[in-house]
Amino acid sequence: MRIIEVTRAFASQRIIKSRAVRRLLGAFCLFACASHASAAIQILAITSATDFRRAAIAPGSLASVWCTGLTGISGIVSAPGPTLPTQLVGTSVFAGGSGAAPIFAVADLGGYQLINIQVPWDAAGFNTIAVVQGLEKATGDMINTAGWPVFFIDPNGFMVALHATDYSLVTTVNPARLGEWIIGYASNLGPVSNTPPSGVPTPLSPLSPLNPVPIMTASSTPMYSVVIPQPNQQVGFQTEAAESNFMGLAPGTVGVYQINFQIPEDAPVGDSIVYMRKDVDCGFFFSSGCGRGQTVTLSNSAKLTIVH
Repeated sequence: MRIIEVTRAFASQRIIKSRAVRRLLGAFCLFACASHASAAIQILAITSATDFRRAAIAPGSLASVWCTGLTGISGIVSAPGPTLPTQLVGTSVFAGGSGAAPIFAVADLGGYQLINIQVPWDAAGFNTIAVVQGLEKATGDMINTAGWPVFFIDPNGFMVALHATDYSLVTTVNPARLGEWIIGYASNLGPVSNTPPSGVPTPLSPLSPLNPVPIMTASSTPMYSVVIPQPNQQVGFQTEAAESNFMGLAPGTVGVYQINFQIPEDAPVGDSIVYMRKDVDCGFFFSSGCGRGQTVTLSNSAKLTIVH
């Protein structure tokens, strides 16, 4: 199966005026939007671009910065591309002590603004994000209340995925089938081989597969897999994983990961739940930064409609 090219528009379309996001931002805006006339920038929230929930964002992945006080923006201003700029409508974003972040788009959504960025690959260990426009600057803390967001999902919680046979979108009316190969799109999966420069689309050749960093204190390297558990099944180290032939950056995109996986023949049918699982064997003795024994971390869930 070939690795398909995905256009930059896929990531740029994460500027969404969904009701759910408006409800989320409504609470933050109670104070900040009332003082909008002061034109001082205020960061309302920093979220994963996969599901717009507050979470830690891995370097190289996509984040959404929600704020007020930006000026000179009319509707949605998208980067001209294909390489993303580090300044758009006079606005720059910085993750920790790294250089300016590549920007997909800046939007004024009426009462608040949204900036979609790629966290620079060299921003390891950052815990703040700063927004700068002219002489104005605001800094916001990264707050992780949403676990580990991996899969891009639509407003109804369904995974953004394609059928590998014809590259059509997997939907409730065009569902996945048992035994079929699916292409899912993700973020927050960490280091890759052949890392492209920040803001530059991933080339088709060479590919950029996942290249997990070993946990040195345990001499163990994390292993990633897709799991589709049966209803009420507890997912553990021994839970069968879906077969995969590629996990890495999607060619033609910036900061978007592509996960090729086969739906198991015994997967549950209906609106099934899909997780990314990270397995680490920390060893018999406790080790700092890892723990003890076999540890399992599950991503936030995504729904996928599966039929026979």
